[in-house]
Amino acid sequence: MKTIKTNEEAQAKLDSEILKVKAEIAGLEDKLGIVDEAEELEVENCPLMNRTPRQWNISQLQHACRSLKWLNNTKKKELIFPDGKYLMVPKGTKVLSPSGFHPDEKVFLKPEQGCLVDVLPRSSNMGYHDFT
Repeated sequence: MKTIKTNEEAQAKLDSEILKVKAEIAGLEDKLGIVDEAEELEVENCPLMNRTPRQWNISQLQHACRSLKWLNNTKKKELIFPDGKYLMVPKGTKVLSPSGFHPDEKVFLKPEQGCLVDVLPRSSNMGYHDFT
């Protein structure tokens, strides 16, 4: 998996993923026609192994719509690209890979507090994540 190093690369990947999901949504909407609220609730309450092909398609549509929302939310977030560095953060801070990216691509949501450094200090009250 290719490491993403710039915001431009990340935004281009997000744009590409958004186009794919929009095309999937359009195809499912054409295939399904009108889906009413009762059908959506039925899908949510139906055991997986008992779903009809239509219910599976409705489930796929619901997931695609959620994915589109998550990808659009990622576009609004500030991202960091720590490849080859250490990320110093308050102890216990989790580093999250946003929707649309695999952790191996080394794209993460910017934590509220922290900094990227090339070399760790000899002592610190902060924790760190190693991306070297």
